[in-house]
Parts: sequence; C-alpha cells; structure tokens
Amino acid sequence: MIALLVVAIRTFILYLSAIIVVRIMGKRQLGELQPYDLVIAIVIAEIVAIPLGDTGIPLLHGIIALLVLLATEVAFSLLSMRSERLQRWISGTPSLLIRNGRVDERELRRLRVNVNDLMEQLRGSGYLNLSDVAYAILETNGKLSVIPTPEHRQVTPEDLGHSPPDQQLPVTVICDGIANLENATFAGLTEVELANKLRDLGHKDVSKVFIAQVDSRGDLFVQQKETAR
Repeated sequence: MIALLVVAIRTFILYLSAIIVVRIMGKRQLGELQPYDLVIAIVIAEIVAIPLGDTGIPLLHGIIALLVLLATEVAFSLLSMRSERLQRWISGTPSLLIRNGRVDERELRRLRVNVNDLMEQLRGSGYLNLSDVAYAILETNGKLSVIPTPEHRQVTPEDLGHSPPDQQLPVTVICDGIANLENATFAGLTEVELANKLRDLGHKDVSKVFIAQVDSRGDLFVQQKETAR
C-alpha cells in the first residue's frame, strides 16, 4: 500500500513538473511542433518515464533533468532570436515547392516529397488544380502555405471598393451555465446589462444557458442547454 502511494505521489509531482516546464517554454512548442520542438517533447516524455518506471531512482534526478532541459531550451530560444544562422540550423528554412506556377522537381526530390503528397496538401488547403497555385511553400513546421494565382484568389472588399466596418474579438460570456464576468467586462457589458440582454432574448436563468457569446458584430448569441428545453 505504501509503495503504491509513493508511486502515486511521484507521478503527481512529475506530472506537475512537466506541465510547469512546458508552460514556461511557451505556446510555440504546443502550436507549431517543429523538429526541434518534437525532440523536446520526446525528451520530456523519456525524462518523466524513467523515474516513474523505477522507484529506486531518486525523484530529484528527474526534476533536475527537466530543469536542465528547460534552461537549455530557453538558452537556445534566446540565442536563435539573436542569430539567424542558428535559427536556420535548429528549425531549418521554408522550401518553395511551387514557384511561379511550376512544381520544383529538384526541391521535391531533395525533401523526399512525391507529387501525391503535394497534391494531398494542396487539396487540404482547398486547391484541386495545380494551375490555380502560384506559390506553395513548405514551412519549417511541415505545413504547406499556398498562394493562389491572381485570378483564383478570393475577392476582398478592397477589390470591390468597399470598406467593411471593424470587427471585434468574439468573447464567450457564459459557458455551461456559468457567467464569466471578466469576459463580459472585456466585451463592454456589466453584469446587469448582460442579464438584461439575456432576458430580452427570453433567457431568465443563466444556469440553463449552455453558451452565450458576444460575436464579432457585437451581437449576443445564446444557446440554451438541451436539458433545459
């Protein structure tokens, strides 16, 4: 029983330590997952797994290893911000797979990307025909950025001579029956104003609201819980 409790406590401490390290490293590691970031994720998993699998290894060893990894990652990040050469060495550089409407065969061979893989990513970006694409850039995180030819790009209000009104950031003010007054204040609503708007839309009980959002136009969108109908 004591041994199980020790394992549980060690697991909890290592879990919190890993979460703190990843949070300090920043959202870039979570969102982009470049080759460098993938290595860090694998190393963190290994560092945490070793003390968990062998209770004979002091827990402090795993925590120190996490701290060393954190310091190394922060140091490399700061250095790469100052050195473009180091940044290219760590993360690589984007590659042009399609240039001026022509597929770069040499670049495809260098990256070991076949035409089928290229077409799959183009379809995922909403382009079925190679003739619709002016440039395709394989980013360092593995995503394909596509720039269409002028005749196939989306028409913008500027093209039509219109100037659309500014849009605000959508803000969720109620989630699963709980009002977020901080978000409401950010959206320019007091608690009383929010309650009045809900009442005008026929929603008197906040606890029965599944989600309420002030959209980009400033309008309040409300969806009631299924059980409240």
